[in-house]
Amino acid sequence: MSCLTNLVAFETSSETISVAVARAEQIVSREIAEAGQLSGELALPTMHALLAEAGLSLAELDVVVFGQGPGSFTGVRVACGITQGLAYGLGKRVIALPTPLALAEAAKRDGAEHILVATDARMGEIYLAAYVQDSTQPTGFAELVPPCLLKPEEFEQLIIPQLPAKHLASRWVGIGSAFAVPTLTDAITASRIISIVVSGVPAFPLAAELVCVARRLLNRVGDAVTIRPHDAAPLYVRNKVALTIEERRLIARAKAESAVEAKAHSTSPPLAGFAS
Repeated sequence: MSCLTNLVAFETSSETISVAVARAEQIVSREIAEAGQLSGELALPTMHALLAEAGLSLAELDVVVFGQGPGSFTGVRVACGITQGLAYGLGKRVIALPTPLALAEAAKRDGAEHILVATDARMGEIYLAAYVQDSTQPTGFAELVPPCLLKPEEFEQLIIPQLPAKHLASRWVGIGSAFAVPTLTDAITASRIISIVVSGVPAFPLAAELVCVARRLLNRVGDAVTIRPHDAAPLYVRNKVALTIEERRLIARAKAESAVEAKAHSTSPPLAGFAS
């Protein structure tokens, strides 16, 4: 596959849901703020509107991309469910990307090289990841700290030791919803060891940025970067014992609706050798 593959991407891990469709070099996207529990109901109609804008049919899509979190527990499950339903119904493959990569891509586009992603995980905690631009890596980033959950006051104790010494003197750019909440990030931005400047770009992850990362992966790695629908899974860094009845209903509905729509609109057979 080339980087010009037709893609659809879903990012529903935050209050703002995002959908993007890419056709050749064109990317069209839409964000819906404060979507909350409506992410499952809004994602598919948004996708259809974007497909029409891009002049694509469902059957012409090659890969389904989704942000796998961490983030809203229900949100990442909805994105995963929609992705699985579409990919099964269309006989297509999947690219699952950690949500912080979308924010890292946005910061990179704004000129950042050393990037600290921090999003609000509620309950006084944050989801955090650290990246540095690295053109030798398939994603375009070296992951210095994988996505994790911590209290801000634990930053210097738990995160600083994971950063290679050669990067400590660099100018770090902070991006993500947590940086809009001073009580969450005062301990981070006041670090005595590294210098952090908060980015002015949007604090929520965008599906269009996931498309950019997915295209880079496809261009550099090829089809090997894709997975089968049943291997798609959310990225959790906080355990939750059980889904509520309403959460199970939303996720099941999103998955079923996307599968039904995919089958209704698909006119192409599954990929050769694709096991569903």
